[in-house]
Amino acid sequence: MKAFQLKRFGHMMAWTLRGERKNWLTVVVTVCASYFLFLGYPIWKSHGGEVDAERGVIMCLGVTCGIYVVLLTQLIANLKTKEKRVAYLSLPASPLEKYLSRLLYVGLLVPLTLPVAFVAADLLATLFAWTVGSPYALDGIAYAWSLAAKFFAGLDNDQVRVVAYGGVTLAMAVATLLMLCSTLFRRGPQVAAVVFVVTVFALGKAILWLGDSGFIFRLSETEAKWAFGLAGTALLLVTLGELWLSYRVFRRLQVVPGRFTNL
Repeated sequence: MKAFQLKRFGHMMAWTLRGERKNWLTVVVTVCASYFLFLGYPIWKSHGGEVDAERGVIMCLGVTCGIYVVLLTQLIANLKTKEKRVAYLSLPASPLEKYLSRLLYVGLLVPLTLPVAFVAADLLATLFAWTVGSPYALDGIAYAWSLAAKFFAGLDNDQVRVVAYGGVTLAMAVATLLMLCSTLFRRGPQVAAVVFVVTVFALGKAILWLGDSGFIFRLSETEAKWAFGLAGTALLLVTLGELWLSYRVFRRLQVVPGRFTNL
């Protein structure tokens, strides 16, 4: 069997989506309800007056980050029981095709529905605003769009672009680390949660140390751009390495896993 065949991968992807449609719908409905609560509360509190959508949108962004962290621990959530493992491992697809189908579902397709849930929640919030006589009209979408516009406008600046590159690759490295932990360990989500907290704490301490030491401020503009660029490239390589390791673990999954790991 070839490691990858497009037609076979398409069948595997379709099987994955059929098997996860109920879970996917549950995620979308739950997230939409959460967004609506955060957007609707300022409307209710305003008693028909002006609504400050900023706080609601910021809360929604925080929820989105939390949900994405949880999603990163769900790469092998469909293999919780022996029966599910037997059924999944016996599917007519290569380990690479199975891995990519789960990676696309968990890391791309489900997260892409979160903005859709936000739009639906803001529409519901607008309907709610009309019932209480509030002038709110898709203010959440408008504010979120303004944040995105400011971010992309800032990318016209070389310094902002290289810092954004470093920040994005750092987020990717942390994300794939969580995915690796959740794939390797039997209690993957719990281990990934601990790793996430420790990583965020360590990054915070490192940023504080860099700020207190004044190292960043002593660099020239060119040196700072090179530093962020090299750091971003190194983090990108780390991300690719973590993806490769998680795939190596995935392809060695057993019907009966070990005591502490899934190997």
